[in-house]
Amino acid sequence: MSALALAIAAIAGAPATTAAANPMTDCVCSSSPAELFLLPSNVSGAPAAQIRSQANTSLCWGYAKSAGGTTCDGVCVMLGDCGDSAVAMTWRWDRNGTWLRVASPASLSGWCLDENLENHYLQAYPSCNEGDTHQLWRQDGFPNGRVHELWSGKDFCMAERSADLTCNVPPPPPPPRPRSAFCPTYHPITAAGLYDPSGPLLDDEGWWHVWEDAGGWSHYVSRDLLHWDTGGPSTGFGGLTGSVAVTPSGTFAFFPEGNQKGVDMAPSTDAANLTTWGKGARVITVPEMAGANFRDPLRAFKWSDGAWYVGVGCNNKSNSADLCLFQAADDRLSQFTFAGSMFTATETYGRMENGGVWRNDSGKAIMMECPDIFPLGGTGKWMAIGSLYSTNQWWVGTVAGSPPRFSPESVGILDYGYGYAAKTGTTRRALPTDRRVVFGFTGWSEPTAATGCGRALIIPRDVTLGPDGASPRINPIPELQALRVPGSEVTVPSLGPVPEPLTPGPAVWVSAQCSFSAVPAAGALFAHVLATADGSEFTEVGVDFSGAVGGWTVPALYANHSACCGGRDAMVQTAPVADPALLGGHANLTILVDGGLIEVFLNGVVALTALVNPTNATAPAARVNTLAATVAAGAAACSGASWAVAPVPAPV
Repeated sequence: MSALALAIAAIAGAPATTAAANPMTDCVCSSSPAELFLLPSNVSGAPAAQIRSQANTSLCWGYAKSAGGTTCDGVCVMLGDCGDSAVAMTWRWDRNGTWLRVASPASLSGWCLDENLENHYLQAYPSCNEGDTHQLWRQDGFPNGRVHELWSGKDFCMAERSADLTCNVPPPPPPPRPRSAFCPTYHPITAAGLYDPSGPLLDDEGWWHVWEDAGGWSHYVSRDLLHWDTGGPSTGFGGLTGSVAVTPSGTFAFFPEGNQKGVDMAPSTDAANLTTWGKGARVITVPEMAGANFRDPLRAFKWSDGAWYVGVGCNNKSNSADLCLFQAADDRLSQFTFAGSMFTATETYGRMENGGVWRNDSGKAIMMECPDIFPLGGTGKWMAIGSLYSTNQWWVGTVAGSPPRFSPESVGILDYGYGYAAKTGTTRRALPTDRRVVFGFTGWSEPTAATGCGRALIIPRDVTLGPDGASPRINPIPELQALRVPGSEVTVPSLGPVPEPLTPGPAVWVSAQCSFSAVPAAGALFAHVLATADGSEFTEVGVDFSGAVGGWTVPALYANHSACCGGRDAMVQTAPVADPALLGGHANLTILVDGGLIEVFLNGVVALTALVNPTNATAPAARVNTLAATVAAGAAACSGASWAVAPVPAPV
């Protein structure tokens, strides 16, 4: 057994006969041998080198797919035998001596050292991001000039944790809280490490296909966008977002190469089922204008000049977020030339605070993550979407020229809460008038989520162009109505300030409406969901016509967590309606409650995803839901209804 394997066994609790262990970030720096490493030189141009333990110089940093039963997001960085060529790694400093990049093996070249924030393991990760402090490192030197403490950007010190070495380890963290009883039941695709959906596609037989990244493009198929089954083995394309394109010459998957040095393409060898693929090959390389982040290719499209194009999200070296465009030699999509930037964003539309609260103060846009662009509704308008790290945005505008260029005319937020990294799906033909469905997941930072539930793909959403011709309408798919439980409906023909009871339980659909000749100047239409019978706990979700709930002067959709979770969450999320005229004489509020995952929509104009973690003091089945309206008499007529929503089995 190699030292690396023994290291993993020791952490897992199995017997071990060596001091080798995972370099952890939970020791108190005290300059003991267990906390010192021989690091590569940080002088520009210095050769790559292994990182050795000062306590045992025969042990070097190597890699494994998992450590101590924990699967790392990239690969786990472990201590192992320096001579073990199967797992050995060399490193070099980059970005003015603040990033540690892998130099070898070649399969991991360019990956960055990253602190796994969930369990404090070290890992190598394919993406290196400017704003991630857990990827920034500094070193403190000691007299011989070669041995260093290595500190993370979060002020943890790297240390070799072992029973026979002096390492001042603080008390272990408390055991994880048990899985919440409020985990979602009708969002079927959930997993602890789940993130961006890739390549949504509706085939000619009526099957929807989507690939999510946690399993290296694990394949899911569905006829109704609700009940999903696994469509075959994982493609193994890797953990970064991509797309599936269809041309007269075949079906092709595009996915980023792991260290973001380019984009690979694999042809389908089973176009009917999309379960098998040919070997991937590099077809797009990073252009000179692009910085370190280059990934998330979008679906190829054919333009009026007869050429096929693929866009790739990138950060421009001039510090902007770009949709880099590449022109294919033909519809086999195997050779590309760089065609410039199709679209550039220099600043964000507001920013997200604490992971889920939108603030109206813009920041600099440095990366176009998970981009998409497509014609909308046969109107001549196009819609682009992109995640700019702090915001998940849409733009509506026009496309012209050869090569094509996108000119945005309006901008907004795709989801004002925990909806992130969206991709859209449509038919193989991808005609402008074909249905367009948005897929996304619940985001990277989930401080308010129900414990132990993992992340989820949000309910798919239809996107159409609004009657104003300048903004999209985004609504939950109508197929979801099939999950309403027969006999569970509760209707409220007229709403007032006294809360009216709705269908009880943790999985409900609430629909409420107010009609008016002019938008009310004050008052709200709101529900208390997941409430205890005594009213001590609830989450308030609704529309505040004055906008005061978020400090706005326009109507705002909101989710107020302050009474939801036994005092551990006081977040108030808001989604302002920038132009109240878009409400058009009525407010249609849709609230989808699935345990701690709540999705809210107002007229399709704004959407907001909330994550809450109710206490277990009252069981989910005993939770109640109510609806009320505090609009002045005569200012609006309000009503509502609710249904229980049936659970959906997890994919098999």
